Amino acid sequence: VTTKALPGKEKSTVEMKNGLLTFTLSDEETYLYEFYQSLAPEDVLVEAKYQAGGNHIVNGVALICRAAPDLSAWYEFRLGSDSKYAIYRYDQKRKQDEGKNPYVLIDKGGSQFISPSKENIVRALCQGSDLVLEVNGEQIASVRDATISGSGLTGVGAMSFNLTPTYMMFDYFSFTKP
Repeated sequence: VTTKALPGKEKSTVEMKNGLLTFTLSDEETYLYEFYQSLAPEDVLVEAKYQAGGNHIVNGVALICRAAPDLSAWYEFRLGSDSKYAIYRYDQKRKQDEGKNPYVLIDKGGSQFISPSKENIVRALCQGSDLVLEVNGEQIASVRDATISGSGLTGVGAMSFNLTPTYMMFDYFSFTKP
């Protein structure tokens, strides 16, 4: 999804480059996701290793769990280049039915463990109603939300804001039952 590029004129891409899943964000205000197309269990631990490139000043990455197969709802653990994090519940119905922002904020904060320009290892746990975020081996958030349940898709995402280009390179992505 991009709010700045005209439809059909988007330049942002996701591709495998040199063994890395690389998000190249050339459009401003862009949210680009890649979902693993097999269902993961309801209780799942998602892990990824990533590094930002290009514009380090304003960008973001996300880990996703419990995504509905039609991509209408999911939990999103987002990290920003400003060393801040947010945990969202994405709800497409809010946008379609009510004209509201589909990203419902559950928790947010900052952490010294998020490195804007170095590699980061991020883990997101969705277990029962517990949502836990770890960065580089340190737990930085733990909240509860029971809105989304059941098995679902997992995935990763990258975000650009008003400065481009931004590159997000994922060395690996995995999910397991905790």
